[in-house]
Amino acid sequence: MLVLEPIWLYASVGFIIVCARKQILALEQKEMFSNQYFTAIMIMVAAVFVPVENWILHRQTAWETTFLFENSNDSTLIAFATLVHVMVSLGSYWLSFKILHKYGEDVLIKSTMWAFSIFFATQGIFYETLMYPGTYAEYHNGVPHTFWSFFVSQTFIESYIVFFIFFGPVFYFLAIFWGSGISSQEKYGSSSG
Repeated sequence: MLVLEPIWLYASVGFIIVCARKQILALEQKEMFSNQYFTAIMIMVAAVFVPVENWILHRQTAWETTFLFENSNDSTLIAFATLVHVMVSLGSYWLSFKILHKYGEDVLIKSTMWAFSIFFATQGIFYETLMYPGTYAEYHNGVPHTFWSFFVSQTFIESYIVFFIFFGPVFYFLAIFWGSGISSQEKYGSSSG
């Protein structure tokens, strides 16, 4: 859903930065865009997030655009979505980096938690549109669908299951691999025998 993806991207990028907070705090401001964390996040966005989201936009155009467009035969919509995703990712990285350096990890953790909460709460509050499993025509003709029908629909499978099959492993790999800069000794204690 293009209307909520900026919130999702901020929360995702911010969370990954939280996971690498010790390493990122060691960076100077001038190194903001010239480090392995920035590179890895942008590769994740460019190689996984944008292609999968564009595939979803092509397959589920009506749902992804909150039923403003029926199909994405015009490449302008996909180009616009790509631009939005890349710019929001860059902005999310910049904002998370600044929050971490200026206000500390606690504020960054809370801001990403709030972003995830806003994302899911908005989906719940506006479920009649954001979780509508029907077509563009059905939506505009007022065809009712139950709340639960979304979870067994092609929209849910393509928009959530497929998305997480590709995005989830990369997201969690970065989160676990970076491990907030904690050494093995800090994590598991010294191994004196």
